[in-house]
Amino acid sequence: MGHPTSGAYFQDDLAGLFQTDTVVNGQPLHLEIPYIGDQDGDPSGGVFTASSPTSIVGVYFLGASQPLAKTSFNWWTPNGNIDLDWGPQLAPGRLNQSGGRGQPEGDKMKYYCLSNGEKDYDQVTSALNQTTAGWLPPLTPQGNAIDIANGYDTRYLYTIGPFDLAPAETLSFSISLLAGTGFHNNPQNFSQNLGATIANYLNPAKIEAYQQGLDFSDLISKALAARQKAGLMQPIRGDINGDFLLTTADVVTLLNIVFLGTPPPTFPEHDMNCDGLATAADVVLLLNYIFLDVALPC
Repeated sequence: MGHPTSGAYFQDDLAGLFQTDTVVNGQPLHLEIPYIGDQDGDPSGGVFTASSPTSIVGVYFLGASQPLAKTSFNWWTPNGNIDLDWGPQLAPGRLNQSGGRGQPEGDKMKYYCLSNGEKDYDQVTSALNQTTAGWLPPLTPQGNAIDIANGYDTRYLYTIGPFDLAPAETLSFSISLLAGTGFHNNPQNFSQNLGATIANYLNPAKIEAYQQGLDFSDLISKALAARQKAGLMQPIRGDINGDFLLTTADVVTLLNIVFLGTPPPTFPEHDMNCDGLATAADVVLLLNYIFLDVALPC
């Protein structure tokens, strides 16, 4: 990920699996989105510029015509140097045809990645020893593990299934390719928490601080928009600006509708009391709904 003018922009990317639980229209929803992006957004002079890759790309599985059994997420760093041809594997794992644990070479290794049901830990944590959770040890020597943890030429595979198909039977499924803006919004996040200090990549607290500085809100919004476009979700009452989130931005938009006469972008999402009007009463109800969790009257 990066601007074409920045040279080897593909050699400092980080992959991961974003998961979160939310509630939409009163119903719980689990989001699972594999993603990849630049590790720091390439700030220049301590600020982001027009050529800074501050966004991420993710894939969101919307559904299939058969029930979903499981998903798998595997990432790896392919490399001509076998010492850096690596990816996380649950023990006992397996080697590819070249003797590495990364690039899925050959049919057996490809099918292993397709069907293993693993959900790899985030790349930025790959220098940590996670054997107690069943994973193979980090790459050795330690410098190689840190080289991968601070960003590399990374690939991932996200798989769904298995599905049983009879002869001539078909399966339909929907996926969405998401571009989440504003993933990096602090030019100092990477340098302050990780940077070039080896010890930081062995410190879970520093890694967590870095991850807490990443912003997935636009990626979430795009995933919810994809669900609605696919007919899987109804509009959210109170989502005045149509971003599928309930925030102060919706309150500001509603204030503009009520007091400035701004045409409402949605209806009836702005009519909190269902009286067919846009008034100060709707603003009060929305504030209580967002900040005090007070149920709407209709």
